[in-house]
Amino acid sequence: SSYTPSQGGGVPSGVDHQTIGGGPFHTPVPTGVSPLYPNAVYYCSQELVTAFCALSVDGGVTFGPGVPIYNLTQCGGIHGHVKVAPDGTVYVPNASCLGGQGVAVSEDNGTTWTVRPVRGTAINGSPFQSAPSQGLVDPSLGIAKDGTVYFGYQNGDGTAHIAVSHDRGQTWVNDQDVGSIINLQNVTFPEVVAGDAKRAAFAFLGTTTAGNYQDFNNFHGVWHLYIATTYDGGKSYHTVDATPDDPVQRGSICNLGTTACGAHPINDRNLLDFMDITIDSHGREQVSYPDGCITTACINGGPNDYTAKATIARQSGGKGLFAQFDTTEPKAPAAPRVENLFRLSPTSVRLLWSEPDNGGSPITGYNIYRGTKSGGETLLTTIPNAAFYNPSTESYTVNYTDSTIAPNTQYFYRITAVNAQGEGHFCNEYRTGNALAPPTSSTTFSCDGQNVVTDPAGDAIDPAAGSAGGNTDQVDILAVSFSTDATAKTLTTTMTLKNLTNPPVPIAGTNDTYYYVVWTGADGKMYATLAAEPDPTGNFAFSYGEFNPGNNQLSTSNAATGSITAGANGTISVTVPLSGVGNPAIPVTAGQTPAVNNPYALTFSGEGALGTGLIFIAADDRAPNVGFGSSWAVCPAPPPPPADTAPRAQLTATPLKGVAPLTVNFDASNSSTSDGDTITAYRFDFGDGSQPVIQSSPVVSHTYTNPGDYRATLAVQDSGGTNSVNVADRFIEAQVGHVYGTGALDPAGNYTFSFNLQADLTGFLNFKDKRRGLAFQSSSVTQYLSSGRSDAGCAQVHGDGTLQDNSSVKYYVKACSDDTNGDTLLFQLNNQAGQVIYTRTARIAAGDIELVK
Repeated sequence: SSYTPSQGGGVPSGVDHQTIGGGPFHTPVPTGVSPLYPNAVYYCSQELVTAFCALSVDGGVTFGPGVPIYNLTQCGGIHGHVKVAPDGTVYVPNASCLGGQGVAVSEDNGTTWTVRPVRGTAINGSPFQSAPSQGLVDPSLGIAKDGTVYFGYQNGDGTAHIAVSHDRGQTWVNDQDVGSIINLQNVTFPEVVAGDAKRAAFAFLGTTTAGNYQDFNNFHGVWHLYIATTYDGGKSYHTVDATPDDPVQRGSICNLGTTACGAHPINDRNLLDFMDITIDSHGREQVSYPDGCITTACINGGPNDYTAKATIARQSGGKGLFAQFDTTEPKAPAAPRVENLFRLSPTSVRLLWSEPDNGGSPITGYNIYRGTKSGGETLLTTIPNAAFYNPSTESYTVNYTDSTIAPNTQYFYRITAVNAQGEGHFCNEYRTGNALAPPTSSTTFSCDGQNVVTDPAGDAIDPAAGSAGGNTDQVDILAVSFSTDATAKTLTTTMTLKNLTNPPVPIAGTNDTYYYVVWTGADGKMYATLAAEPDPTGNFAFSYGEFNPGNNQLSTSNAATGSITAGANGTISVTVPLSGVGNPAIPVTAGQTPAVNNPYALTFSGEGALGTGLIFIAADDRAPNVGFGSSWAVCPAPPPPPADTAPRAQLTATPLKGVAPLTVNFDASNSSTSDGDTITAYRFDFGDGSQPVIQSSPVVSHTYTNPGDYRATLAVQDSGGTNSVNVADRFIEAQVGHVYGTGALDPAGNYTFSFNLQADLTGFLNFKDKRRGLAFQSSSVTQYLSSGRSDAGCAQVHGDGTLQDNSSVKYYVKACSDDTNGDTLLFQLNNQAGQVIYTRTARIAAGDIELVK
């Protein structure tokens, strides 16, 4: 929740490969600092001809002087991550020391360092000498509970070697190539972690293709993430491909630094060396790595993407690195994690889940349970695992569509996996929402494609930490439209935004923005257009393809054309070929499948370079907030109006805002029909997670117990069984009655009179000063206008208040309108003796003072 700035590395310090590590102090423990932080913290960094490590005894707030850990005659190149053993010995590995690879070791809390080469006895008993790595590939080491050191490295021939030391690096044994058993010819980015004395894991990227893997033009290997694990102290290793169906990179990987790699036609230094391995509290391995091949095209054999998407691989089963948590396998599968459950229509639901750990025995199928009450699920169906196999990707895509549900009914689901050992557990239960019966009108889609998706203004967020309150107009979606050009055989999506600048400016705390329009095509596949900004020229880049709702990204990407219209209600239009989005028939009549089904739109923000940085999981905005817009098709002519037209829902609410708990009276009496039917049912959804109310009366009251902004909606049904199709909603603001400020004071002032200065009002006054930590709520307020005085035109408020410590104060507030300076505010606080104890003058702006009736 809070962070304390550190001074950084001690002086002198290097400029590259900074690394921080911590662990126990080595005996004797340093003296002279009180209180001593429980563990030593080391900051190491690399310079041109040496490297420095500095010790902190206060938890990393300050560091002592940087101490050289080797000189030019001992080591060169780049070093790896500093790590501390349970006995306080400190290790910094290096790829080029004394003719091979080595490690700098300190046994006196970083005061002195000794370079120890990695050479000794190989697994076959013969002598071995490690060779410097190819390019700038730093080695890694893991330290077991008993101090055993496992040193993993890329040997001079490009292979994956690991050696073991039981005497702090003075001698090494059991050196071996852990990739030879699966014919790995080249590896890079070695990372090692250890647990119990005889257990360690070695992660790296590897390929079975031999040759110079840094040759951009001639190397065509396919790279995967591999993990080699030992349970016998490094005598043998079990090496697995952790990404068998999803390559990490295709082609070359450049490890030669910025100058040499910069000469390549495409940046194949995209992965850098941003990779590491660790273990959780149960000893299960976790590897973080950058993924350079993320699109469906690349995964299935197409050109490399050259991305660097942050990815995590987690061990899901088998033995970890802590023996105390070992389980006996084979056993029943783990519980599937349900990723999504949503209604496709009033009579169908789709469930998506992740394939769980198989327990050491292949999963044979999944059981789907369903019920109409919590805990009352019974077996609905059993699906064999083979049904999910996709031969084009050689992988399994697990999902199920239940088309046997009834409208107006809520369902509960749970999913279990089955193998030869039996049925596993389920992970929670998941429920659907209620739904009205579908409209009986034959016109179930829009014929003109205009504003098939609508969304209220002001509901976009800024996901960047520390950027609350930033302007979000540029990502605030108002509407989405579709159109087509029959001659050019193209489809155009148009997104309308609250305010769009040109050139584009990402919202506060972010570097780039992604605008998606998503729909399901006539062929049943999900498609999307994407406008991403800023590209290297500072403008938008346009693309389209199939859409993956699991990660909200394009799974295939193709170039598109597009344009923007800047300003208020600005638009982004993207044009794509009909052949690339399901090739819908144009025009489409009411008897055919619409060209666009279940449309919606998303905006996301990211950090880092466009296409290569991180993207926030939380959307800036979704339109509509829930569900989908109207389906769309190009019609030859509007169909004649049906005999039974849909009723029109109309909703009023009183009051629209107030202090929580807030009771609101809803009235749907003005809802109407145009065909002589009467309205027989009203469905009120209050938008706060409570169950919708379906009743025959048009009026209802509801209490919002928690502060927040809520969207209440109304749907009606007439005596002919037809449901309303229009949007009838009201936005309710349940306010916080008493707010305390935190954080720094906004330079703009952040004070306001949000009530009307032209009328006499009473209520409660909430005040906070973030900078001074002052806040109080009044017991009462009387607001009135003065006249006939020098300060005519000013509104004055005074009364009694209570501070956070429950002491009483008197306050006086005057707000004046000034044509030169705008609205200004004087706030003055007195103690009971009449002495001024606080005063503040500021512009009136959105923020901290409000009258709550």
